[in-house]
Amino acid sequence: MKDTAPKSAQPIAAGMLAENHLADLRKSGLSDQQISDCGFRTLRQSSEVAKVLRWSRADKLGSCLLLPYRRADGSLIPVSEFSRIKPDTPRTNSKPGMSNGKPIKYESPKGSTLKLYFPPRSCGLLSDVSTTLLVTECEKKSAKADQEGFACIGLGGVDA
Repeated sequence: MKDTAPKSAQPIAAGMLAENHLADLRKSGLSDQQISDCGFRTLRQSSEVAKVLRWSRADKLGSCLLLPYRRADGSLIPVSEFSRIKPDTPRTNSKPGMSNGKPIKYESPKGSTLKLYFPPRSCGLLSDVSTTLLVTECEKKSAKADQEGFACIGLGGVDA
């Protein structure tokens, strides 16, 4: 299979990821190269988190793993437009009729709708209509399939 990895891929820059976030991504089977190619990084300041989520109460979430998104053509969507985060201190779901007290593992910007997650290599594979496409839930699973050479897109949440 042809390697369609981004040509500008760099190793993980020092300080871009908190140790717990790097460990979490590696536990999901992601290589350091794939982590770098996907652009995962840590948001340490509540002001950064608030800007991504477009809400002011982000100070209670702690630092967060940022999961940037791409368009199908491989171009990055600006973080200010859309990305998701995985907080170190997740909120709990307290909406009526929902599983009260269950942690909300991933957060999307206020008012956003479901977006498809396109991992870096998959973007190049999608132009071939004969390519088998896998669809999975979440960014990390999609990135892992992509790393293993499968064309894959992820859905940012199971409620879709």
